[in-house]
Amino acid sequence: MEIENILFNKNSIHEDDVEIIQLLSSHPNQDISATELKLLLDNNLSNTGWLVPYKYSPQLKTTIKAVRDKTGLCLPLGNIARLFYDLLKMQYCYNVEVINRGIIICPIKPIGNKAYLNRLDRELSVYKKVINIPLCGIGVNIKES
Repeated sequence: MEIENILFNKNSIHEDDVEIIQLLSSHPNQDISATELKLLLDNNLSNTGWLVPYKYSPQLKTTIKAVRDKTGLCLPLGNIARLFYDLLKMQYCYNVEVINRGIIICPIKPIGNKAYLNRLDRELSVYKKVINIPLCGIGVNIKES
């Protein structure tokens, strides 16, 4: 599977980033559907110590996809607005010291009005004074549904 990654507010890739990239690379096909991606993560993350999903706000019953060892993971595969909401949730978890780095997995290329890697890159370059969590953005080829 084709995978791209970009780093924000950090100089090197973390072992958790590498683990997620290796997990994604284990998928046998060039492209993956959003459903297959969610299943791949759900079936593998909890087996390696990730809390899936991670509820960080009992009052709101709000979650991010997963947390392990101060690394948060989000998967904004829906409307582009999900990307911004996931960035806000990750930044909040960073600010309250639940996590100290994050991983965001999204499509490499735009599909309709959905989140994608270059959009993540552009948004973070504009909002770098607001979103300052160290992040690894990972892009994968998502099949159009």
